[in-house]
Amino acid sequence: MHLKSLDKYKFLIIFLSASNSVAQNPHNGDQNELSTMEHFRRQGGVQFENHTVDREVLRKKVDVTKIRAMLEEKRVANEKAAKAYFQIPELSACLDSGTIIDRKKFVASPKSNFQVDMLVYDASDIQDKASSQIWPRRTVAYDSENPDHFMRFGVFLGLTCLPTRIVTTERGLELRTGEAAWKISNKEITQDKTLRKEIKLLRKENKKKRF
Repeated sequence: MHLKSLDKYKFLIIFLSASNSVAQNPHNGDQNELSTMEHFRRQGGVQFENHTVDREVLRKKVDVTKIRAMLEEKRVANEKAAKAYFQIPELSACLDSGTIIDRKKFVASPKSNFQVDMLVYDASDIQDKASSQIWPRRTVAYDSENPDHFMRFGVFLGLTCLPTRIVTTERGLELRTGEAAWKISNKEITQDKTLRKEIKLLRKENKKKRF
C-alpha cells in the first residue's frame, strides 16, 4: 500500500475510536462543563454573605419592656381623649341676664343652610322645665351625668351657664343668658302671637315662686 493510503487508515481508526468513546460515556460533555463551571466558581466566583440572623441578636435588638411602655402610654392617652369627649362640665345658673355676641364664629344669612337656635336649661330646674314645654324652638335639658351631642355642641359653641339660648343671627352667634334666654319677640313667632305673652307670664310666675 502506498504511504498516503496508510495515513487515511490511521485517521479513520482514530476517528472511530473517539466516536466509540463518546458513545459509551455520553455525559462526558456535561462533566466537562460542570468541571469548568466549578473551576470558575473556585477561582473568581462571587461570594455571598450568610443572612441567617441569630435569635439572640433579635432578642437584644427588640426591647420588649420599652415597647410595652409605649403601648401603655398610647392606651392612657386614648382613654383621656375619650373621657374628655364623652364628659361635659357641670354648669351653674347664670348670674347675669344679657347677650354675648361672637361675630367671628357664625353669621346667619339667607344663603347659608347652617342655622342654630336652641335653648339649653338646667334639667333639674322645675320652672325652666315648665317653660321649655311651651317654648317654640328646640330646647335641651342639660344634664352633665347623661350627656348627648346637643349638650356637647352647646359647650363647643361657648355654653358656660344655664339657661342659655344659642342662636345665629345676622349679627353673629348670640348667647343669651339668664332671663334673656327666655325672651322671644313677636317677629320670631309667626304662628301664635299669644305664645310670647304666655312665656312672659310663666317666667314672671316662676320668678315669684323662687323668691
